[in-house]
Amino acid sequence: MNPREPIDAVGVGRIDTGTSLSYSTPDNHESVTLQRISDDCSLPGTGACPYSAALVHDDTDTAGVSYSDGKRYTGYFNYGSESGSNVAAGDQAQRYDGGFFAYTTTFGIAGSIRKVGYYYDPADGFVQHPDIAGYALYSAKIWQFNAHSVLNSIGISGHGDRYHNASGALDQTDNQIVLDVLTRSRWDVQGSVGSSYLLENNCVSGRGNQIPVTPFNQTQYASCQTFTPITQQGIGVVYHSGTANSPGNFPNHGSSSTPTSITFNEGRFGPGELYSWQRVTTMRAGPRGTVSLEADNTTQFLDAGGVNRQWLERGSFNEAIDANTSLSIGARRIIGTAPLVYSAAPQSCTTVIVNPPPGVIPRERAGGERPPPTSAARAASRSASGAL
Repeated sequence: MNPREPIDAVGVGRIDTGTSLSYSTPDNHESVTLQRISDDCSLPGTGACPYSAALVHDDTDTAGVSYSDGKRYTGYFNYGSESGSNVAAGDQAQRYDGGFFAYTTTFGIAGSIRKVGYYYDPADGFVQHPDIAGYALYSAKIWQFNAHSVLNSIGISGHGDRYHNASGALDQTDNQIVLDVLTRSRWDVQGSVGSSYLLENNCVSGRGNQIPVTPFNQTQYASCQTFTPITQQGIGVVYHSGTANSPGNFPNHGSSSTPTSITFNEGRFGPGELYSWQRVTTMRAGPRGTVSLEADNTTQFLDAGGVNRQWLERGSFNEAIDANTSLSIGARRIIGTAPLVYSAAPQSCTTVIVNPPPGVIPRERAGGERPPPTSAARAASRSASGAL
């Protein structure tokens, strides 16, 4: 048994403890893991406890088993259960997740089935999307070329998933096809097409406040939830790419000491169209040092008549002192307004759309990047404004 140190503790009013037990067979083909995490927090009036509550008690137990023959097959099953002050329904506080991966050096196919309850949201964990039940499928094929070819490899992959909430409504789908071409000179070009959708909570009260939708009222508020796109698809180019080929890590090609990449994606995203750029480079700085620079930006044109822009800029320096020691120094800044996902959400996250939405640049001030909103957009905006 390995007692863990306090996790994410913010003061004497919060105590996080954990215990874990793991076992692997001598050949590392099978493994079993058990874990329990507890969180007790009492920080009234500070908002520092999980879920922004004054008092929290939370227990999460997880168990997992896995198998791998080390050559062609892997499989796993994980289970989790949560109880405590934030769990309003015990039968909606479990997590089940099982899957397999069958592969060769140039082909792989994987599948998984999972269910995550609405109230499975551990205080000492991160669950990106609770209240889902469904499946995911993935496959990749790689064609490798001989040493005399200009090309190192060409590969293609496909991924799809379908998830439903507790009421049976479809609440997440993803579909994507990726094509990758790697040259012998370590230029890598990737292109993707696909779509992603998420069930959007557009349920608001007469004052414009968002109404929480839970398993207890999902059927009642089904009419005001909308399946909204969150799609990003595009093309990327990497210079000084790695050269490894693995269907389980496609379309990545392993590590490279000095890669430079630029990626562009676009797609329908929430109540607008989103364009995103990512630019990253790593350069040598002396015999053991490297400098990394990154500049990313997103631009979202909203249907209601505004533009959200955001920039991420960061840089870092890394010096390898010896085989076991290194020094890293970095800085970053994020400026602007993040892309809007929901057209109705709490003020802490975003806001109900008006014309233009608060915090965005009106189009007449954006350098004429797009024509004025249509009459339909103005009408929709006035309706939303009236709900505030």
